[in-house]
Amino acid sequence: MIVLLPAALVGGGVSFAVLWPYGALAAFLGAQLGATFLALTAGMLLALLGAKTEPKQSAAFRLSRIVTRT
Repeated sequence: MIVLLPAALVGGGVSFAVLWPYGALAAFLGAQLGATFLALTAGMLLALLGAKTEPKQSAAFRLSRIVTRT
């Protein structure tokens, strides 16, 4: 989740820079939209990558499985 803040900052900065030729008001308003969009994209990417990994098992759980097998 710590990735979302830098993603929002980068998205806002890039949107601000791209929209600056259209005026300061457009740049400030567009920066919020760019930050939100990039943070949403990063969040969805994290959710997809997190869904593909297996949950980690604790050492106690693994030990209990070994003990019950014998």
